[in-house]
Amino acid sequence: MPKPNETQTKIVYYLQNVGPAYVKKLAEVLGLEESQWDEVRAEIRALESAGLVERVPGAFVTYQTPEGGTVTKHMNHTYYRSTKKGKRFVRDLAHAPDVPLTPVYKRASR
Repeated sequence: MPKPNETQTKIVYYLQNVGPAYVKKLAEVLGLEESQWDEVRAEIRALESAGLVERVPGAFVTYQTPEGGTVTKHMNHTYYRSTKKGKRFVRDLAHAPDVPLTPVYKRASR
């Protein structure tokens, strides 16, 4: 895969810094409308093929909160997370992309 584009970079960065997320949430934090969800799905497929993200197995996902607690959610969507390769990619970025790091268990402000 060639170097990830801006949207793909934002997706991997978000997944690495916030934790697992699903297509609707990724579209929300990227400021995309429902009609653009297929674009996010295509970007996720490309990132999966490149080994930068993967599907999260199981039925539940747990997040660490900034306050030091945890939030456990039932995965009623397909969730994705960054891989080791994705983590290295984010670590090697020259600067952080402009993407809101709204946790999956909270709504992004519009």
